Order: sequence, then structure tokens, then C-alpha cells
Amino acid sequence: MLGIAVFLFVWQVGSLNFVDEDEATYAKTAQEMVTSGDWIYPRCNYTDFIDKPPLIYWGTAVSFRLFGKMDEFAIRFWHALVAVLGVLATYLIARELFGLKRALFSGLILLSSLQYFYQARMTLCDIPLTFFISLTLYLLLLFARRGKARFYYMSVIAAALAVLVKGPIGILIPALVAALYVFISGEKLFAEKRGFHLLAGLMLFFGIVSPWFIAQFAHYGRLFLTEFFIHTNIERAMHSITVSSKPDPFYFYIPVLIAGFLPWSGIMLYSAGTAARRCRLGFKELRAGRPELKNELFLLIWAGTVFVLFSVFGMKAPRYILPVFPPLAILTAGFFEEKEGPRLILPFLFSVILAPFIIGAVIAAGKFFPSDAALYLPILAPSFIILGAGIIVSSFLLFVRKEISFTNFLMTAFAAYTAFIVFAGIHYNRLTISKPFADIIKKTLRPEELIINYKPLYGEGFSPAFYANHRMGFVTDEQEILALLNSETKVYCITSGKDLSPIKEKVRTRTLDERMGRVLFTNRPESH
Repeated sequence: MLGIAVFLFVWQVGSLNFVDEDEATYAKTAQEMVTSGDWIYPRCNYTDFIDKPPLIYWGTAVSFRLFGKMDEFAIRFWHALVAVLGVLATYLIARELFGLKRALFSGLILLSSLQYFYQARMTLCDIPLTFFISLTLYLLLLFARRGKARFYYMSVIAAALAVLVKGPIGILIPALVAALYVFISGEKLFAEKRGFHLLAGLMLFFGIVSPWFIAQFAHYGRLFLTEFFIHTNIERAMHSITVSSKPDPFYFYIPVLIAGFLPWSGIMLYSAGTAARRCRLGFKELRAGRPELKNELFLLIWAGTVFVLFSVFGMKAPRYILPVFPPLAILTAGFFEEKEGPRLILPFLFSVILAPFIIGAVIAAGKFFPSDAALYLPILAPSFIILGAGIIVSSFLLFVRKEISFTNFLMTAFAAYTAFIVFAGIHYNRLTISKPFADIIKKTLRPEELIINYKPLYGEGFSPAFYANHRMGFVTDEQEILALLNSETKVYCITSGKDLSPIKEKVRTRTLDERMGRVLFTNRPESH
């Protein structure tokens, strides 16, 4: 299991340029930590960056130091290993609740679910957050079952690390899950000295998270409170901060979850629904102590808390829902662990109906979005076709034997993701501009010279600044860019061909490169 996870998450993990500009932002912040030596006050593009706690930057910065270079492999390697640990945490939770066979199935389902695989290969906050939440709940589970206080205090440490990854959500999710589970199930966590342990746990938690937060407040004052707590956390929870004024609907994560849990989505929907029905019908028996129902209830509360919480929040993104994947993987594994039974038509239908949509998406993309399809289908089409065909075959194999079907689902995912890694390695870097432009700039760049992105497209960020290891400015006003280009300072400018045309009429420029509709030029017409 762990060997498959290491292969899927680590193999060729440094072969692609940045896929997500948030990843570039975090990498740039870590780069400046290493070059400046200041690991306490994050800065991005040489500007104070009050957005996320430091653990994601520290992990990348340590990796830079460990490998002695600042490249995509160093950025992603440590993060991929955290994703492997997330699979291990899921395995341990399932083993504690249901035994070894369910644990093995659970870990394999998680590592082969589409979104978990994809996020494991990009350094963002969501995989580490998912791991530390899972670890927190695993340790709380051990505490509830063993009654040993050390597991409780270890869970507090894990929750504190979750907060240092992404802020208050790191403690909010496990706290809500634990509270709801205790309330509904009637579980008793503390046999004695409840007040002492709660107080000691709070002191330990704040002892870990407080130093960094206090340092930020001492340095920035009210600005830190405003930017970090109000803007980054409260405002994003209340409403969407996007280019669109229309908020995402409450059901945003339903299609995201179905797509992200491929190829297991149909079985997941059936398994979660069946578990919820069992807990509802057996509620009285559950409070009387039936362990199998309590175990399923724990997973349903975990999954439901994450799903409802992020659905209510205003700011939505597909990757935010990732902490729901471990409990759903364990619930899904239960279907394959059960003995053969006659009621297979529903899981078969839930699963097989997804395949035409996957294959149809490839066909529709080529027909309705021919320009985008020409660029991205060479990367995605092989994986989608493998997924679609594999789901059809695996669904019919349910009627032969569940374990054979499970193996085929797993092989389908493995083949599809291997194809994605191979074809992305062949095609993707040709679709990006940041690294090729930065490689040209670095050949002659001096510290006092400027890199400017003029009228940047939505989503363009700090990747050129990271690759060039230099500050980059963003300009949208024509008079401002003309003033910079007419100055004595050499300027490297990235813009579109359309926006360059009026500039060329007023300033002498020299085009250095052009690709994907973007142009790199300088205000020094001479070649030397």
C-alpha cells in the first residue's frame, strides 16, 4: 500500500512547472525565508505576507536546505511524503475501527482517489491539513478506547500543527467532530480529572500555536488581526472572494466530491448512504453500545462535519473538501469487505453510470472547446478514457466477486494516473510561460533591474518571480508602464501581444520570447 502511494505521489513529482499559482506563492515565500534567513515573518515578493501560518513555508524551506536547491522536486517532495502519511493515518484509523482487511482497502481507496492523488503532487495546504486532522482524530480515538492520557495530549499537538498549517479550521473540524460524536453516542472520554485534562490540553495547544501568533501581533499590531483573522478567515468563511460577485451554491461540493472520488465515487455514494441508514435505524442500539454502529457513526460525523462546514462557508474551492476523503475511504472500503450479497444492483448502477459522463467529457471538450482541447486533451484524454473504461469493467465485475472488482478499480486508477504523469511530463511544460521566460531573464538580470507583468491575466502570480528569484511588479495602468519603460532602469515585461502593440508605438522595445499568447520584452532594444 505505502509502496503504491510513494510511486504515485513521488515519481516524476518535480517534472512539471507550477500547476497552481498558490503553489508558486508558497514556494516564493519559502524561497525568501531561506535567502533572508527570516523564518518568523513570511514575505512574498519581498512584501509582508499575512495570509497563512508558517508550517507550509517551513516545510518547503527545510526541503530547500535539505536538497541544496530550489526546484520543483524540493518543493513537492516533502509534501508528497505527508500525503503518504495521510494514507497511513487512514489505514491506522480503519484498523482500529474495523480490522486489518478494511484498513488495507481504506488506504488503497484513498491513495487512488482522483483528487487525493492530484493534490498529493502539488504543495498546497490541504494535504497537510487533512493529515493532521486525521492524526488528531486517530489519537482521540485511541484515547477514547485505551483511556490513556498520552493519546489525548498527542492529539492536542496534532491539532496545534493543523492550525499552524491553515489557521483556526485546523482545530475547528476535529473539535466539532469529537463534540458531536460524544453528544450523539454518549461516549465518555474522561473517566476522572476532566477539568484538569481539558485545562492542560488548552495550555499545551496554546503553548504550541501562540508563539508565532504573538510574534506576528507584536510585529504588525492590529494589521495582523485584520488581515489574518478577519480577511483571510472570517471574511472568506462568510462570502466568496473571487472575481465573480455571484457566490457558489450550497451544493458546490456534491459534483466536486463525485468527480474527486473517482473511480470509487459510485461505491462511495452507496456505502455512505447505507451506513447513514443503518445508524438511523439502529440509533437506540447505537447508544446501548453496538460497536459497529458507533464506528460508522464516527466516520459519518467526520465526513458530514467537513462537508457541511465547507458547504456553508462562502469561499469555496475544490481542494478545500479534501479532509472528507479519509472517512469516506473507510466507509467505501466496508462495501468490499462485506460478504457477497444479492443487493448489488444499486452500487452497480451508481458506479457504471459515471463512465459515460467521463468519456463524454472528452468528446464534448474536443467539440465545444477545440482550442483548449488541442492544448490539454493530449494530457487528460488518455487518463479519462482509462478511467471510463475501467469503471465500466469494474462495475460488471461486482457481479463476479467484490474482491476482483476492487482489484480492477485499483488497477484502473493506477493505470490512469500513471498515464497522466507520463503525458503531463511530455506536454504540460510547453503550455507554461513562467519558467521559460524566467530562464531568459536570468541570463542578463541584475539586482537593480525590474520584472513587470503588465495587465496580468487572472490567475497569473509569482511563478516568474520564484524562477528568477527576483521581485516582480504588477502594473495595469498604461501611463505607469510607459514611465517605467522610459526610465533609465532596464525592465523585463510580460504582457499579451495585444497590449504590447500600443506600447511599441511609444517606446522602443525588443521582444525576447513569445508563447501561449504572452510576450516577454525589454525596453533595451540593443541585444547586449
